[in-house]
Amino acid sequence: MKKIIAGIVACIIMASNVCAFATEDQYAESTLTYTADDQFYISVPETINVGGESTVTATGVNIAPNKILRVYVNNFESDSTIPLINVNDSQYKAYAEFYTASGERVDTSGNSIVQFQSGDSGLSKEFNTRLSSNSSDVAGEYTGAVQFRITCEESY
Repeated sequence: MKKIIAGIVACIIMASNVCAFATEDQYAESTLTYTADDQFYISVPETINVGGESTVTATGVNIAPNKILRVYVNNFESDSTIPLINVNDSQYKAYAEFYTASGERVDTSGNSIVQFQSGDSGLSKEFNTRLSSNSSDVAGEYTGAVQFRITCEESY
């Protein structure tokens, strides 16, 4: 009797385990779980020539079906442009605007330049850049830097 009471107390203490005392086989069931993390590689262009088309490539895309990869411009000025400075005279500036492949202007409101879904591995998507109308018209080479933000988020 003491053994049975000790067995019951042990089962109560170890509530996360299944305890069974019987003369016949007993069966229990546990839930198995596994989570595979989202994985992807995004390649952005090293150099972008303003006024032309550029490409972003996604490889190794293994994301949940309810998620989407988005690539954003992260360092816009308040007017949704990226400044470029004349390499010979810094008083002259040009300003780059970004557009999706369908022609929609990308701005500070948070719309992305490209996006990829589950199964889009190995795909390349284009975006465009143009000079803003308030750019300097002084001849010369202009340079600037754009920073991209890449997210894997719930699709909406």
